[in-house]
Amino acid sequence: MKRVAVLGSTGSVGSNVLEVIDTLKGRFKVVALSSNRNLRLLKSQVEKFAPRYASFLDENKSREFSKMVSTSK
Repeated sequence: MKRVAVLGSTGSVGSNVLEVIDTLKGRFKVVALSSNRNLRLLKSQVEKFAPRYASFLDENKSREFSKMVSTSK
């Protein structure tokens, strides 16, 4: 199984990459995702692919995302 980090996972290219990975179940493991600003979509991607790492370019968005994820558990 190949391990994959998708930078810009909430953009059009990143979202398409994740769709392809999803169709090839068992061949890839998503280990990291990053986003510029789309909190909700990254949260959804984290729930679906369970990467070890998720990050935002913007530090304030990163803190907001951490709060979103910790309250949804």
